[in-house]
Amino acid sequence: PAANTLVAAPGSGETTKPTSRSPNERPLPAFEGRSLDGKPLSISSLLGKRVLLFFFNPEDAKSLPVTRAVVEVSRQARRQNFQVLGIGVGSNRDRLLDFTRAQGIDFPVIDDSSARIAGLFRLREPLLVLGADGEGYLTFALPYFNTEAADAEKTIASQLREALRVPEPEPVHSGELLKRPAAPGFEAEDLDGKKVSLRTFAGRPLVLLFF
Repeated sequence: PAANTLVAAPGSGETTKPTSRSPNERPLPAFEGRSLDGKPLSISSLLGKRVLLFFFNPEDAKSLPVTRAVVEVSRQARRQNFQVLGIGVGSNRDRLLDFTRAQGIDFPVIDDSSARIAGLFRLREPLLVLGADGEGYLTFALPYFNTEAADAEKTIASQLREALRVPEPEPVHSGELLKRPAAPGFEAEDLDGKKVSLRTFAGRPLVLLFF
């Protein structure tokens, strides 16, 4: 039998009409916090789009390639209709802030140095990626990554895209530059009767206006 679950409406503490879900589906635990730039965040504020939750410890070397992969995948968030939330664990706010700046993280990150949120998720390792649907139900969990591989960042990014079901970005091919066409040479008289030759402008930019 399906379970009826009340889901919090985005941006409010109210609940919407009960949604029929399978009893085997797991909702994310309710949590709230503030991003490093001071904005309040909660599960209810994230509803409506798919969510990628990224737990990481900025002092753990294994977090570096995974962070870079998450940053790369996050560039597709708007186009592919998902959002990313980072949760820094096992460190302190200053180190977390330095790490996010150094890695070019532009998605919101919550400082969870108190392990309050990590405790709700029963986090065993300081590195975990979770996915949830628009109603806040868990869709995938990625607790293990091969961070020692030579192409770790690329491989991990592919894992994330596969879990999110978003396509790999199309490669950009740099072709040969177009050959610059030779300008036609001509001579004419201006309104004062003076002869003007296009050759006199060789080596300088020129705009010809026909009207």
